[in-house]
Amino acid sequence: MSKNSKALKWLYGELPGLVAAGVIPQQSADSIKKHYGELPTGRNLVFIVLCILGALLIGGGALLILAHNWDDYSRSTKTVLALAPLFASICAGFFVLLKDIGNTGIREAVGIFWTVSTICALSIVGQVYNCGGTLEDLLLAAFILSVPISYLMRSSASCMISLAMLVSWAFNVHKFWYGNESLTVLFFIPLLLMILPFMIWKWIKAVDSLSSVWLAWGLFIAVSLVTCLFPTAHLHSYESAIWYIVIYTALFLTGLLNPDKSFFRNPFLNASKLGIGVCLLILTFAFRYHVYSTHNFISPDSISFWISLALVIVVSVAAFFSGRKFSSEAFVWGSAPLAAFLMLLLGSSSYPLTGELLANIYLIALSGWLIVTGARDLIITRLNYGMLLGIAWILFRFFDSDWSFILRGLLFIFLGIVLIGVNIFCMRRKRKTDDAPEGRIAA
Repeated sequence: MSKNSKALKWLYGELPGLVAAGVIPQQSADSIKKHYGELPTGRNLVFIVLCILGALLIGGGALLILAHNWDDYSRSTKTVLALAPLFASICAGFFVLLKDIGNTGIREAVGIFWTVSTICALSIVGQVYNCGGTLEDLLLAAFILSVPISYLMRSSASCMISLAMLVSWAFNVHKFWYGNESLTVLFFIPLLLMILPFMIWKWIKAVDSLSSVWLAWGLFIAVSLVTCLFPTAHLHSYESAIWYIVIYTALFLTGLLNPDKSFFRNPFLNASKLGIGVCLLILTFAFRYHVYSTHNFISPDSISFWISLALVIVVSVAAFFSGRKFSSEAFVWGSAPLAAFLMLLLGSSSYPLTGELLANIYLIALSGWLIVTGARDLIITRLNYGMLLGIAWILFRFFDSDWSFILRGLLFIFLGIVLIGVNIFCMRRKRKTDDAPEGRIAA
């Protein structure tokens, strides 16, 4: 069961007072504590981190020892030295499974030891016996063999290593498929689906745990990096902005399922907005460089046009239903894929500046909505997103202008004062609202 540490801490702090006041009996208080379990402590986190660090140090130390006089060893000796850590890690893993050891630190340490020893055994045996192959083959084989370890050990660290190997494989194999890069997608997606159920299980079990947060960041970064490999060789670089915006919008809608809205603990919800904003900023000036030439940013004659359109429709429909269920913010950010598609469509017309005009109008409207609603509802995060988006838009125009240094300096000072001043004003207003007696509206 997912546990919110702050909510549980507050609840457990209230139980003694409720029992003393006779609101609930002691038996009910004990049942509540039994149902939710003990509060996670900082010592558990430190223990897990130390176990992971210890496993990495042991593995690194073993490799350094083996590297000493490595060339003097016979082939059979090298094989034994390569397979011995793997055999030891497998024994440790089965011991943990047979004894049903539930300690997270021990499982993480064994998971890392098992994963690293698997990678080392594959690389050393391949080198000793000249098995051939490439780095891409090694990364793919290591990924496939390490995936079951994450499930068996329930190890988030092992899962992160597997995810890193998958991303490395995608980037390394991509250059060999130049001209047919869509093959990377066809293989990457099913490979990602091998490890994705483990991540989903971790999020369902404890979405607010530190391991779940790191898995979320790992998946977000991996998807962001590999998204640039998605377009085919015939896809224009500006058109790939649609793919980025679609991916980030889908991740944003996924983040709405997490009740924790803080930036660090919900990268899907918050970091995705930054990705959408950067893509929209690029589109605000992407068209002006093609005013005097016929340039199709997106054309119905290409297969990428229809793929992009299908993705835009699916994400827009999902955003519509998410907006009705969760928040009106889903409507706003969810409209970005459709807006970007229309921008590129207009940019491919006889008047490409119409695409730039729509991009600037949309970005200004988005920034204005975030600022107005954030200030009205005292949602500081939303307010800051709106101000950062607006300031970034102004700075983009600033670097493309011929203003003097005095005007540029005054603009910087003005934007800094606005950013700091608005935050101070809204935080004071929010503090007054929170401190106001019930039933009284704070000024």
